[in-house]
Amino acid sequence: MSKYSMKAMLVIAVMMGLGLGLASCSKDDNAVINPETPDGGVPGDGGQATLIGGHGKVIPLNELFSDAIIADGSTLTGTLDGEKQPYKISIADGATVTLDNVTINGVHIMGDQQCLWAGLSCEGDATLILADSTVNTVKNFNRYYPCIHVPAGHTLTIQGYGSLVAVNNYFGAGIGGGFGINCGNIVIKSGTVTATGGGAAGIGSGFNATCGDITIESGTVTATGGLSGGDQGDRSLIFFSKKFVNSHNKLYLCSVFV
Repeated sequence: MSKYSMKAMLVIAVMMGLGLGLASCSKDDNAVINPETPDGGVPGDGGQATLIGGHGKVIPLNELFSDAIIADGSTLTGTLDGEKQPYKISIADGATVTLDNVTINGVHIMGDQQCLWAGLSCEGDATLILADSTVNTVKNFNRYYPCIHVPAGHTLTIQGYGSLVAVNNYFGAGIGGGFGINCGNIVIKSGTVTATGGGAAGIGSGFNATCGDITIESGTVTATGGLSGGDQGDRSLIFFSKKFVNSHNKLYLCSVFV
């Protein structure tokens, strides 16, 4: 084989990201973010995801090689490296999933029209259990999406005696919705939860989006938001145990300690 043929093969390998750890979201390359998506869904989402796990099953994230929907009763553990594993991880509708020292390093890699998903996406109602004394970190993939997405009309419940950190450096919330992406209800029953929004609420919605009810029953919760969280959207309702506070669209300014 000539040296020119070798160079050509190397160029092809680099372009395709073969064996070089280059991330590429092959799905939805031509999708367009619509900040006015009325149902708060995940515009442009596609591809084939496999339902995996189940009661008593432990799923190491570092061993995943495609999009995955996590079944009820599963335990997630380990690290999803967004640069090498640009996969959408979803929680099945109605599922209860345990997080056991999970790190989802979603990385905004290619551009606004790729990797159109959160770090962790709920397909409907979901419960996340934070395993005792664990630290769990979730970052978003696309810049307009939250770290953890709760679809409109559904409820995410967080409980357990571990910690959850969701920090968004772009336009989405830590937990909830994103830029033009509505979110449902969020209930925190226990645990240590730290949620930071980019141009959005720490817990809640983003610019031109709405959010359901946010209920904090117990635990230690810190929610810090950016300048656009909840702006031009409906009011979010925040419940601190039995105490009611109407946020008047100011959730994005709140730092909450319970």
